[in-house]
Amino acid sequence: MPPGTGYQEARQLLQRKYGDQERIATAYIDRILNWTNLKVDDVEGMKKYSVMLLSCKNAMTGISPKGREIEHPKLIEKLPVFMQDRWRRIADNIAEKDYRSVAFSDLVDFVESESRILSNPLFGRHLTGPQPRKTEEKQRYFPKEKEQR
Repeated sequence: MPPGTGYQEARQLLQRKYGDQERIATAYIDRILNWTNLKVDDVEGMKKYSVMLLSCKNAMTGISPKGREIEHPKLIEKLPVFMQDRWRRIADNIAEKDYRSVAFSDLVDFVESESRILSNPLFGRHLTGPQPRKTEEKQRYFPKEKEQR
């Protein structure tokens, strides 16, 4: 094959195999749906989840609008409960005040913002770390049995 034709053929083959936008977006969505649930103090996990959502959003830019939306509830379940509640309020505000449907990009923006807040150098959760559990509470509810003589 002449070099110019061979180059064009190679690009077309690569595009067919690796450039299918819907296949790429589906792979991202599967990875997100299989993501483990995030804990309250998991700052690094939140950063990674935010990057994954942003990558998915970017991969979905070439897909028709009908195929762009993902089931939000499954993605929200990955977040800590307090963030799920915060997201519900934001989603309600979008629907009620902006008079539009909540989009995947809204969720991505929210998670990105929450990740930035958690890792804030002055006030982030990584500074306080996880709070130790008190063992006294267990003893209060489950006292040790009295020793028998």
